[in-house]
Amino acid sequence: MNIENKFLSQLKCLSCNGDLNLTYDVTEFNEYQSVKAELICLSCHKVYPVVEGIPVMFEDSSRIRLLIDSMLYKDSLKHAKEEMKNASRLAGGELEQFARGKDLTNALGWEILFWEEWKDEDNGFLKGDLKKIDEYLEHDIEGGGRLAFFDKIISLSGGISNKNLLNIGAGRDYILERFLKARCRVVEQDIVLEPLIHLKQRGADFCICCDARQLPFKDNTFDLATSFSVLHHIWPIETPVAELLRVSTGCVHFNEPNFYAFTRLGLLLPGPIKHWLKRLYSGEGSHSPFEKSINPYSLRKIVPLQNGECIDLTFQKDSWIGKNNNLKKVLWAINMIVVHILPLFSAHFDMVIRKKVMEKTGSLKREFQDSLETTGTEQGDPTYAGR
Repeated sequence: MNIENKFLSQLKCLSCNGDLNLTYDVTEFNEYQSVKAELICLSCHKVYPVVEGIPVMFEDSSRIRLLIDSMLYKDSLKHAKEEMKNASRLAGGELEQFARGKDLTNALGWEILFWEEWKDEDNGFLKGDLKKIDEYLEHDIEGGGRLAFFDKIISLSGGISNKNLLNIGAGRDYILERFLKARCRVVEQDIVLEPLIHLKQRGADFCICCDARQLPFKDNTFDLATSFSVLHHIWPIETPVAELLRVSTGCVHFNEPNFYAFTRLGLLLPGPIKHWLKRLYSGEGSHSPFEKSINPYSLRKIVPLQNGECIDLTFQKDSWIGKNNNLKKVLWAINMIVVHILPLFSAHFDMVIRKKVMEKTGSLKREFQDSLETTGTEQGDPTYAGR
């Protein structure tokens, strides 16, 4: 196994920000056969394992061992399943109350559960079946569709050829091949290790298993960053927003479930009604206490506090309700009608942010805004929320 890669030199220790050295002489994690190399901090000597060419980097070593130790992994999965039984009976404010008793900074067990429960619904992902992936993308309308998300990234970035892109919460990443075909260098991040192994096999330039709240990359490592329906898993959201701005020099693209979505308004109704609704349609927010839909205007207020600025906010007219249920289909049809008239109630929204341009570089800011106008981003779009 050889993982020499240009992105290795951009990694830093999570404990002291020191530089790291790659060694194939495994000592700290030598009881695990899957660990073939280690990254050692040259300053504080903290050690991070490398599995299948993928660094596993958390400041808390117990989280590292949970991912590479099969027994700890199974115990965490079992515990998350037991908690799910309690959470699945809750909705709306009751789920919020349940969440207050949880450590919102560590949702690793729940993310493992979600991966294990749904990984086989892969649409070609696990085997890298490009034909199946393409078929999925042709019918994908969740959040406005991943292909539309991909096209927007290209238009606002002035092309992506030879650029370094960080994609957080990668999971299946159905559009990885699109980026690679466009000669974009893709770094995939996820908090769970297994999906990254599949992404590496599909050709991702580099994969990193870590927490998006504490990215082990030096400042300004990437030209742009993406997050498709992931940010709402990562609370408090201020932290991953700040981290993505820190490591990126260009645009950061979010696609997120909308707090105002028509399909979620039922959770504001009295308890018995919202419990009934929760059993019948999706969009209610996961059973997990670690995720919820996002108020786009609250997110837009957060961005300047993290030294960023919002340059685009768009409410998607397409959305996803669910499958195999007539009520879901009716709600989907109603939702399509409503959001064409009142986009605010769409199921998802796209937001694009970037580092705040200082006044002394005002000419650069004007140049960037001019480039937006040439792409048509501002023209004729009443939902545009640029500065």
